[in-house]
Order: sequence, then C-alpha cells, then structure tokens
Amino acid sequence: IVLCRPPLLNDTSFIIIPADSIANDSSYINKGYSKRGAGDIIEYDERGNIVWMWRSWEYVQKSDLKYFSLPLNGFLDMHDNSFYFDEQDKTIYISFKNVDRIVKIKYPEGNVLNYYGNKYNEYGVEENNFFHCQHAIKRSDNGYLYMFDNGCDTVIKPKLLLISEPSDNKDSLKVLWEYKCAI
Repeated sequence: IVLCRPPLLNDTSFIIIPADSIANDSSYINKGYSKRGAGDIIEYDERGNIVWMWRSWEYVQKSDLKYFSLPLNGFLDMHDNSFYFDEQDKTIYISFKNVDRIVKIKYPEGNVLNYYGNKYNEYGVEENNFFHCQHAIKRSDNGYLYMFDNGCDTVIKPKLLLISEPSDNKDSLKVLWEYKCAI
C-alpha cells in the first residue's frame, strides 16, 4: 500500500511493507516463532531513496506485545492494516488489527507517544471495550480519531467510531459517536 503525502512536502511517499515480504531475523527464530506478521513504515523521497523508517517488529519486542499469546502455528500476525500521518502534529497513527491496537508515533523521532487498545502482560490480556479488528485509522481536522471497527464477531457488529484521545495520562479514550452497521 503506497500512500502519498501532498506535493508541498517534497513529493515524499510512505509505504507499509507487508509482513510476508519481510525476511525472518535470528532473534525471532530463536524465540521459536516461524514467521512475524509486522510490517514497516518506510518513507521514500521522489528518487526512491529511503528517508525515514519505523519498524513494527522492533516495537513489538520492546512493548507489552511480547506477551501476546501466539496461535499454534507460531505465526504472530499483527496485521498492520492502515496508518495516518498527521502533518500538523507530526504524528503517525498505525492500526494493528489482530491485536486490537492503535499506536501513536512521533515523527520523525519514531518514539511511541501512546497506544490505544488491548494491553498484554504475562498473565493474559486486558481487553479494550472500544474497538476490535479495526481498519482505516484517521484523524479529523478537529483532532478526533475515527475508524471502521470490524467487530470480527457474530455478536459485536461492525461500526464506525469517532473517538477523543486522552488529554493526559489519567484520562482514557472516549467514544464521542458511533454508527452501528446494519449489514
């Protein structure tokens, strides 16, 4: 998936490299995982040179996702399915469908500012009650996040969500509006 930034920013482009095109690395293989399913966000200039990169797998290894329980086949499929670059705030939001998580990254530093969704520890998962199997993360002009929530369940139906981010560390996500899909 190639998403182009507007021409006023030097004609650079961002791309998510799909998981199946990423080679296995020894730290991954040593943990017994046969494959990794986390892509990279890469920014290219107009000549095709890499200008910037954020590696999802490095984030997984440093975050609580290292406790994510793997299916029997040993494949950790993060399924990073969309991202949004907020040019004004210089932040990137990336959606990881299969772990119900959205990560907010500072650009160009690459550090994680926050994450929303499930939290993992050695004892299991603390489920979020806002979204599951989400797609198409975006940020509105007035600063709200919106997305399509697949639901991925026979009980939980798909919906569109408009969410406000926490104002500080003591605050949490708030659903401002939702539309439940009838189909």
